[in-house]
Amino acid sequence: MAERHKAGVKVRWITENDYVKPWGSLTLDEVADLDPNNQDLWAEWVDLIDVNKDGELSPEEVDEREIYTLFNNSGIPWIDDTADGSKGSDLMHHKFIVVDGKKVVTGSVNFTLSGMHGDMGVPDSFGNAEHLVVLDSSELANLYTQEFNLMWGDGPGGLNNSQFGLKKVDRPTQTVQVGDAQVQVHFSPSSAGVPYAQTSGGMIATVLKQAQKSVDLAQFVFSDQDLSNLLGNLYQERGIQLRGAFHPVFATQRYSSTLDMWGLKIADSQCKLDPNLYPWLKPATQLGIPRLGQTDKLHHKFAVIDKDYVVTGSQNWSNAGNRQNDENVLAIRSPVVAAHFTQEME
Repeated sequence: MAERHKAGVKVRWITENDYVKPWGSLTLDEVADLDPNNQDLWAEWVDLIDVNKDGELSPEEVDEREIYTLFNNSGIPWIDDTADGSKGSDLMHHKFIVVDGKKVVTGSVNFTLSGMHGDMGVPDSFGNAEHLVVLDSSELANLYTQEFNLMWGDGPGGLNNSQFGLKKVDRPTQTVQVGDAQVQVHFSPSSAGVPYAQTSGGMIATVLKQAQKSVDLAQFVFSDQDLSNLLGNLYQERGIQLRGAFHPVFATQRYSSTLDMWGLKIADSQCKLDPNLYPWLKPATQLGIPRLGQTDKLHHKFAVIDKDYVVTGSQNWSNAGNRQNDENVLAIRSPVVAAHFTQEME
């Protein structure tokens, strides 16, 4: 990005404020006061930047390998989700790039070292289970550019006219033809006053309802009760084949829809059961959690329907993803694309 900016390409960057950490400005006493998770992140940051492993971070190493120092030195304009004058939206959770107004890159991948390659110092870490898609379409790129521009406003140092989260007006699902594939796209969040059918979750539900034979799920977080109930009807009444792979930590949380699918409920610390969970009377038998590296995650957010439709994007199937976070969801109707995702599922 810095090299492209130097070559004259217009580069703009938006990020989530929780992950803009001025690690290099912290004193050792301030590092000692960090919670254990942030101390681990700080240590990884140091390990990444200390190229010659002498225990010291030279100005040259910081300039070349600390992302926001590199951006600032290169003159790349960037903002986070506090640019609207708030303390930040729930999550600016997008993971997309628009290239030359012609191509969109999106999916589940955070652009991080641990997400793509694994965690430093953890020998059995190989990176998260993730995916990206590249869509060659000026029409689709225009829709993503509109989403970007709403958040960008007038850029850094501007008038706090950026729009994140629920400050954006709700927009309907759009349909674009990309080569042989029909692509639907929806951007979240949708306010509580918007009917579920008109949200990203509603778009996912519309695609799921078309299932006649099979649904494959690979999900990091799954807690959308509407989608869980719909899948329950498809599995128990229509008899579709249902397979699922879920992240080990979230699959067993008491709010997880995976428990519904297994026909289970888990009580809270006061031994109370959530009345809004609906365990399936006929438990799904082809759902599980993968064996991963110690710190790796199953971070996918995709479904394959009848080996014809693929649902993908940044959005976890959750109320937060649907009603709070900045997200994008795609439904791609293409047997070729579906074959690739089915291979990943296998």
